[in-house]
Amino acid sequence: MIVENTDGKSVRGLQDMLRNISYYIEDIDSVIPDGIFSEETKNSVISFQKIYGLEPNGEVDVVTWQKIRDVNNELENIYANPVCFPVFGKRIYITKGDEMAELYVVQSMLYAVF
Repeated sequence: MIVENTDGKSVRGLQDMLRNISYYIEDIDSVIPDGIFSEETKNSVISFQKIYGLEPNGEVDVVTWQKIRDVNNELENIYANPVCFPVFGKRIYITKGDEMAELYVVQSMLYAVF
């Protein structure tokens, strides 16, 4: 069960999935993945539990974890179309969650524009 005293790696994985889900389901509270089971994380879990008919207690038991994982995987399968574009003369494939120097350059350029 994932609750406030769980290790940061498990919490970070939970937060990553909840954040991904919140991109597509606006009624789920977004959370910043930091590995800390904060009030923000608990509220995100509760909003997920309410939408999916689970007991809204903010605790991540096996049933809640499995449902979060299933929904996250389903959404990734639906929306996982890699984006390919030339950066510095080479073709780079970027998918959600990637971390690379080229991506940071593109993000910086977009940040400057918007």
